[in-house]
Amino acid sequence: MLTNTDLPGKLLIVGGGAIGCEFATLYNTFGSEVILVEALESLLPREDREAGLNLQEAFEAQGITVKTGMSIKRITVVDGRVRAEFANGESIDAVDRVLVGVGRAPNIEGLNLEAAGVRTEHGAVKVNELMQTNVPHIYALGDVTGGVTLAHAAQREAQLLAQNLLQGSSHVLKEPAVPRVAFCHPEVAAVGTSREGDGIRGYTLPRVPNGRSVVDKVAPAFVKLFLKEQTSEITGAVIVGEAATEIIHEMAVAVENGLTLQQVGNTVHAHPTHSKNILYAIQSCG
Repeated sequence: MLTNTDLPGKLLIVGGGAIGCEFATLYNTFGSEVILVEALESLLPREDREAGLNLQEAFEAQGITVKTGMSIKRITVVDGRVRAEFANGESIDAVDRVLVGVGRAPNIEGLNLEAAGVRTEHGAVKVNELMQTNVPHIYALGDVTGGVTLAHAAQREAQLLAQNLLQGSSHVLKEPAVPRVAFCHPEVAAVGTSREGDGIRGYTLPRVPNGRSVVDKVAPAFVKLFLKEQTSEITGAVIVGEAATEIIHEMAVAVENGLTLQQVGNTVHAHPTHSKNILYAIQSCG
């Protein structure tokens, strides 16, 4: 799809994760009719459902057709056009291209890991928290380990591994504190907890315009915070809106360091900025 030079009149995207949502934005912006299908009940199904529904609402307002809770039974190609049949009996005809973006798998073929005696598990290189394989002098990081398949996570793992090897330390990646981002429109960013339960409660900030969103003429952001009920420690956050992929880093610092509502709320946030949505969200938690 990245090397494609022909604009499809109608594009079917299978999978409503980050890849599917980003390509939906891209081709909708170019002018294709985009149909985005997700088998689970909301877009970005690994994230908070409320955030996924907010993204779906925004997509539909832009003219993207979103079908959630729909699984595809069969795809056939006739005379260069695609027909997709769904499990519920519905179908879509005359599709020019189909993008299947339903997940990633580590690319370890050709590494000849068996010859080195390196163990794999579920198609990925098996490592401990220090990124060490079962062969003591062989380490692996990034996507091949099947962990957090994000470029910035792999970069951080590389930095930590270098420190550990050169300094004899034992730094490990705190996976919950790695931001998860989708560069669609509107942007979506999350970090830490994405579900309520087990002493974690979610608090949602209604889409209240702040000064910056009014000036920039963009939709107000959706912000949801996840907290430990007993201590008000921030365990996660999800943001849908302008500059979400920038704002999330404040919440990543909070998750990494176990900061509370009060500690972040006492921080002065410049006005007018999109980042002030974080302060508004904290204030709305009471």
